[in-house]
Amino acid sequence: MFPHKKLDWTIGRLERDLADRPADNDLRNELARACLSLALYHSGGESWCNKALTHARKVLADDPADLEALVTAGSALVGVGRPDAARRFLDQA
Repeated sequence: MFPHKKLDWTIGRLERDLADRPADNDLRNELARACLSLALYHSGGESWCNKALTHARKVLADDPADLEALVTAGSALVGVGRPDAARRFLDQA
């Protein structure tokens, strides 16, 4: 998803931008994807899956049909070994 070298920088930039614009769901989705990328492809592990899930759920609180957030949430749940919970999000997507 993202090259590892730029991923830490990207996450930091997105977090700073989100602090300035907390209601920006496009920005939050991008941050959730970056967290998921770190978790699944760059040995970030379960804590980064949980961060991705937290951001995706915040988007879904505003827009329950947001496709990107549904897929990110489902993928993050798969990453933490909860396929049954993931199925709910992925089926909806």
